Amino acid sequence: MPFFGSRSNWHLLRLVTVLSLGVAVLARLGDGKWVDLFPIALLALLAALWLKPAIYARLEYHITSQPKRSPSWLITVAATAWLASLASGLVTFLFSRLTHSNDLPLSIWLIDLLLSILLVAIVYDQTHLAKSEDQKRPRNLWPFLIFFAFGLGMAWKALGYPMTWDDLHLIRFFPADTLHSTWTGYWDPDRIETPGYRPLTTAFNHFRYILFREDVVLHRVFLVGLYAAFLARTVTIAQRFGLAWQFGVVGGLFAFAARQSVYHYVWLSDGIHLIQALLVVQTLFLITEAIKRHEGVYFVYAAVFAGASLLVREDNLILVPLALFMSLIYLRFLDAPTSVRRATYVFCFGLVVAALSFYLLRNHLIEANSSTLGLEGVRNIAVLTFFGFTGGQRFDALSGFFITTWPLVLLLCAMLLIKLVLEGRGRPSLLWFAVTVITCSVGLINNRANLLVFSMTAFSFFLATIIAALWAKRQLVQAAVCLVVAVYLAGTLYISQTAIETFHPSADNVVYWNAEFVYGRHSHAATIPEQRAEAIKQQLAAFNIYSAADIPPAYQLSHSYTDGSDTFSALVNQAMRQGIRRPANDGRFFVPLLGVFTP
Repeated sequence: MPFFGSRSNWHLLRLVTVLSLGVAVLARLGDGKWVDLFPIALLALLAALWLKPAIYARLEYHITSQPKRSPSWLITVAATAWLASLASGLVTFLFSRLTHSNDLPLSIWLIDLLLSILLVAIVYDQTHLAKSEDQKRPRNLWPFLIFFAFGLGMAWKALGYPMTWDDLHLIRFFPADTLHSTWTGYWDPDRIETPGYRPLTTAFNHFRYILFREDVVLHRVFLVGLYAAFLARTVTIAQRFGLAWQFGVVGGLFAFAARQSVYHYVWLSDGIHLIQALLVVQTLFLITEAIKRHEGVYFVYAAVFAGASLLVREDNLILVPLALFMSLIYLRFLDAPTSVRRATYVFCFGLVVAALSFYLLRNHLIEANSSTLGLEGVRNIAVLTFFGFTGGQRFDALSGFFITTWPLVLLLCAMLLIKLVLEGRGRPSLLWFAVTVITCSVGLINNRANLLVFSMTAFSFFLATIIAALWAKRQLVQAAVCLVVAVYLAGTLYISQTAIETFHPSADNVVYWNAEFVYGRHSHAATIPEQRAEAIKQQLAAFNIYSAADIPPAYQLSHSYTDGSDTFSALVNQAMRQGIRRPANDGRFFVPLLGVFTP
């Protein structure tokens, strides 16, 4: 199995991007200012990874048509490197204008340009160049654009909701020494959250705060973009296993619209699950890319993404069984040669070793082990997954219809799966059903309703394979499929839009969470930016909450009457008596129709 294959120039030019811009950033940001500038520097590097090789590939003819090492050849190399660095710099400048981040110093771009000229000259002088396939390969952005537009519509009414609960102390500026400490200990310096070894989670929270500061709208637009990118990449993987991209888009829309997916783009701190999902799915994509192209360099790329995913959350240990299963299936799907099979087996073995090493390191660095291995968590995650599109809480006749009839949809899908298997056409559906079962094993590590990003997505794509199989039938069947899909997509949208209201600033749970952080049990430990803390206190003052005495010691968010004599309990009881269950323009306190973290 060749390492670079026929596209050695493409991979080497990617390496040039990492070296030139990476060295330039390290050289310029070594004075202690990196905590302010590394987010935009990382975005610059990501932009360059895409832009620079593309520009080199398109101008390759002009370089190779000149006699090597001639003055005209050197001028052409320098001009190409200058154009690539300029394009990367302009895109980065646009990023910095759209966000609240600082601009990178001009000296970075000068160092990047000089290194690029040197390294690109070496690449084109020493490497045998084959024509790059990437400049001809279509890059279908339609799934991403569809998901992004759909996601903005889903999150529209919540875009301006202020930060709440974990957001208050997790999404902020972290000093350099704090960021360093997360590599040898707890990811949460306040020691409030679940213990874990998640250094890149803290880095990501710092990253987005530097970019967007207190602008919650940009924060949520960013999360919608991450969700869209994750689903679009999943569509690409589904295509490789035989699912047309149009049906992949249908599956992605179901995942985005599901009630249990609301957390990821409305609750800001929960957006970390989108980063972990994107890293995992990109790892799987690179594994299939290595198998498809017979190029070992993609396994190196996959190893980088896999390592990063494990450093985000321990839930990403789910990557190990996913990679093993999907790589073995894809090897058989393509009937890959022996060399490719061996390289894949070696990579998967290395992934298992890396995961075990990570788990041992985590248990060594973190005193409390938050993992509770047991099948009960798997069962709960499975139930939440299969019923997560509508949930189980009915709040009116329309929601009751969808909740009552959803088990019939599941039964119909099960019957269709059996029929497809008997007909010999059930492989795609079996694949995604198996992936759903594998991803439900995340319950072995954590058992929470907001950990369904993998299993909900996999089950959505399973439904998409059923729809795709039915689409091959007569036009009458196609019309019926369109009707059912449209009706239940509308139903999940309706329920999800109601679920979003649980994060409204006047909702009972939000008021209680915020009071806990500024007056209650977390007030002494939580590090909250001063501007944000003052805004929360003003919000609570509107409800006559000024101290810990105004809230009960515990509130189970059961949306029922309370027997406390404090101000918060009086607000809950009044809202329940008057039937105030939806947000109003006057900002009155209300008890949402749907509970948080409930089936």
